[in-house]
Amino acid sequence: SRAARAHAEAHAATAFFEAAAKPRTDAGDAVTQALVRLSTLHALFLLESASGDLLASGFLSPAQAPLPQEALLGLLPAVRREAVSLMEAWSIPDGALASAIGASHGDYVTALRDFARQEPLNDSDVSPAFLASLAPLKEAARARL
Repeated sequence: SRAARAHAEAHAATAFFEAAAKPRTDAGDAVTQALVRLSTLHALFLLESASGDLLASGFLSPAQAPLPQEALLGLLPAVRREAVSLMEAWSIPDGALASAIGASHGDYVTALRDFARQEPLNDSDVSPAFLASLAPLKEAARARL
């Protein structure tokens, strides 16, 4: 149910925030601050996603309803600057990510272009699905005009 999911998400978000905010001896303040921002972003995303339910149940007032999204949007620039470092910390190989913009070499423009060239859907200007199903409908409509 949605209530059970919200309950589990609230516990996970709380645990994430508490772990992120815990002082570390193995990492500096910058790492702790980045993790706190990330956990806050996660909590704000959950609040924004559930704002309709929270509004309907009276946990949020109409005046409060836009606040999670506003705070989330305000936090994005700081998290965006740390996104590559946060992903690199996981040491996931580029091939496993299968992402043109997540490559560790940082040359995302060339990688994105190469990724697009390798995509089979880009082999032609028109998708075979369009030619098989929508093109005949388009022609039939033109014939009626």
